[in-house]
Amino acid sequence: EAGRLNYTLSAPHMDYFVDNNVTLMTAPHFEFYQNTESQWLMRAEKGHMQGVDNEVLLQGEVHITREDFESQTDIVTTNLRVFPKSKKIHTEDAVQIIDPSGSVSAVGLEADFNNDRLQLLSDVKSQYLPIAAKPEK
Repeated sequence: EAGRLNYTLSAPHMDYFVDNNVTLMTAPHFEFYQNTESQWLMRAEKGHMQGVDNEVLLQGEVHITREDFESQTDIVTTNLRVFPKSKKIHTEDAVQIIDPSGSVSAVGLEADFNNDRLQLLSDVKSQYLPIAAKPEK
């Protein structure tokens, strides 16, 4: 896209296998960017990628984080599929979303980071943590 940084993928250790064009990663970090600023950061225990710019499978405990000016959102799941070209992610596994206002759990998640859209697929439950009321003077 016009020379803009869309994503980065890094890991302290990567093994590339030429015969089947597979890269195995230890502790991968994947970041999607919007207007040259990090938008979403994904960290996992391990990862797997077939080819280049193709689907990346983040495995083990996966943490997805978004920080903005007012708060931070953390999403925890396992076996997350990341689609770098389309800036989308998908999992069929359990998902826990935590932010300052509470938490949400579900089974399955699809996200489109082009449109800032998260869709929880089933068994959605939420817990709201109200902000403590200020004492009257």
